Order: sequence, then C-alpha cells, then structure tokens
Amino acid sequence: MPPVTQASRQTDAATRAPKREVPRTLHTTTLTALLQDGGNGYSREYLRENVLAWGARKWPDLFEGRNEYADDDLETRLGASQVQVVSARDGGFAWSFRGIRPDLSASRLWETRVLFLGHGDQDLLFVSTGFLGQADARLLIAQPGFLCGLIDHLPFDDGGYRVCTAPRQVLNEAAFASFREHLLSPRRTMPVLALGSSPASSESRDWENCGHIDARAIARKVGGLAHVVSLGPLVLDRLESWLGSDLAVKVGDARLFMPGLDDEAPEPAQHPVFSPARAGLAGEPAGDVGSAAEAAIHAWSISASRRLDFEALWLVHARASRP
Repeated sequence: MPPVTQASRQTDAATRAPKREVPRTLHTTTLTALLQDGGNGYSREYLRENVLAWGARKWPDLFEGRNEYADDDLETRLGASQVQVVSARDGGFAWSFRGIRPDLSASRLWETRVLFLGHGDQDLLFVSTGFLGQADARLLIAQPGFLCGLIDHLPFDDGGYRVCTAPRQVLNEAAFASFREHLLSPRRTMPVLALGSSPASSESRDWENCGHIDARAIARKVGGLAHVVSLGPLVLDRLESWLGSDLAVKVGDARLFMPGLDDEAPEPAQHPVFSPARAGLAGEPAGDVGSAAEAAIHAWSISASRRLDFEALWLVHARASRP
C-alpha cells in the first residue's frame, strides 16, 4: 500500500467534497413596466428590432448566422449562455425575449427578460433583470442598454405624463399645478423623485444643481422606474404650503413620492426623504443622497406584488406561445 502523504489527503478530500453549484434562486435586480397608448406597426417593430439588436451584441455567438431582425422564434444555447425569443400563437402582437449569460467570474448567471404585449392600440412593455447565484457582494444594478433609447424614442405614458430619461424642471406656478396634478393622479403607477434645486448663482440657469445629486445622471439611471423632477425655490415653498413640513423638500433633498398620494390624509412614512443631514456622518461630508434614493427606487421596483404580476403575465404568454 502506498504511503499516505499530505498531498494524497488533500486529493482525497477534494474528491469527496461535494461540488459547489451555482444556487438556482433568481434574485431580481430591476423590473420595469411601461405603457404606450397609440401603439402602431412602426413603434412595435422598432421596439422588437432594438431589443434583438441589443441581444445580438450581448450574445454574438448565439445569433451567429441569423438576422436579428427576423420575425421567427429562436431558442439556442452555448455552454451556460442561452437565448430564447418566443412569439404568441394566438394572432396577437406579443413576444418575449430571454437571455442568460455568466459573469466574468462564472459565479453568477445574469438573466434579462423582455415581455411585450400589444392589444388594440395599447402596448405593455416589461423588462426584468436578475441573476442566479450568490448575493453576498455589492451589485451594480443597471437597466439594459436598450431601454433608455426606447424611452427616448417612444411615447410611454404614466398617469398622463411622458416617461423620460431626463429630469423635468418645475419652476413656476403653472408647472407646479401640473406637478401637483401628476402627484395626485390615480393612474400614476411610478414613483416621482422630487429634488430640491437652486441655481448655482443668482444669474445661473442651471436649475439641476441639486446639492449632492446629479439630476441628469440619476434620471438616466432610473429611467422607466421613476419620474425625476427638479423643483425650484418657488415650487419648494408651494409644496410645503400644500402638504406641510412633514412632506416638504429642501434644497439638496430628494423625496420619493410613491403612487397613491392622498393630500387630505398624507402619510410621510410612505414617501421617504433623503437628505445630506441624514445620509452624512457627523464631521464628514454629506452622504450620497442620490445613491440612497436609487436604492429605494430599485427596492420598490422589485417588490413582491410587482414580481408576482410579472411572473403571472410571463406564464400566460408562455402558455399562449405553445404550438
């Protein structure tokens, strides 16, 4: 019998040890739901082509030899990567995209799902991102690259207001009246992130100077998840007079007005505020208010009720797509 060495012990232990597999729990990182009134052939084809062109750039090997603009379905895989494009069989304009690929360390499998439902002249677009694997490290949460382009090009609507990827400036009485109407709209389904802004100087026109928050950058990051508005001093005063000090927004603050705001019996706890005083530490520069607001928006976007609604629609589409 050969002698037992330290190396052989290590080899035996490695052989006996169970292989570490990537956990199969899906961790959702973003979930976007957008409505478009007046959908037509052009807008629907534009949307599909942009999603599939993005997929072809992300999974070039799986799209090799295939026209990404083709209308036919697709299901292919290579190693841990896979792509699936499925259209409904009921004659309606509905299709889905699902792409999975490992990250650089192969410790996670990232998934992007797109579900498009067109009926009459109304279109619904859902975009979900998430991963399979360990959730023990800080994640960079970002929307898929195609989404901002679609929002900029197509007239998605929420509560009568255009969804956009740039901050909306609310500076005068007329703009405040419109902002107030939007906050109270029962049709609003997205949060409104209100930023307290002031010009850099008395002559400045830069009304996106919101203290520690880059209004343009955060509006781009949360495009499709929340409306971002930059409130001038007059509007900040009007807002406090209307809703009271508990729901006021100060210069440099960010307040997240959730859907369902009731101005007769407002509940401040449901509409959180992020301020430098709260985010920073004593004696140190103020904390990153924008990052705190982004985290709250993403947490709302992947709430249990939103995820259940999306999964139910995904399942209905999958059943309607079977031959």
